[in-house]
Amino acid sequence: MEVSSAMDLKLLRRCLLEELGRLHHSTLSVGELLPDIERAIGWQGMLDPVAQCEARQLETFRRMFKRFESVPAENFGPALAGLLAEVREDLSRQSNVYPPAAVDFRLLAGLAKLLHYKIAVLRSAILAARLIGTREIEEEFERCLGEESENIGLLIDLAGNTLHLCCADSSDEIARAMTHTHAG
Repeated sequence: MEVSSAMDLKLLRRCLLEELGRLHHSTLSVGELLPDIERAIGWQGMLDPVAQCEARQLETFRRMFKRFESVPAENFGPALAGLLAEVREDLSRQSNVYPPAAVDFRLLAGLAKLLHYKIAVLRSAILAARLIGTREIEEEFERCLGEESENIGLLIDLAGNTLHLCCADSSDEIARAMTHTHAG
């Protein structure tokens, strides 16, 4: 597909910058949430690969803004705001509401949702970059897409382990309750 006019090119550039802004805000937000999530879960360093990736990507997106002589917009949209609110709510939950492993699972799942959001935005940005003809930027977005896919794999593994622990804890509690009921 070819861009047919200067107006089309301007519109595509605007779309690319909007997606870049969403990527910037979501990457910045994930980076800010990671230490709190690690602290809440008690797994210091376990999410370091994700944190390092987010830091690299943030620098990449900042360089792209400089290249386009632009800055990220302040409004990053309701979808990201909703996902961030969900993770922040889970961070504030008391452990007496959910078993600790369930809270851990919810935090990891929330983080995975944020990365899935980034993947959706990256796919849109890749398309816009391709249509504009900026192969270098397209390749940077594709690299980021691959990194986010790897990060989601890590999070899914960790979330699966915590869910397994949550279920095991529940089974132990049920078994203890059954033993106590039958003994009494």
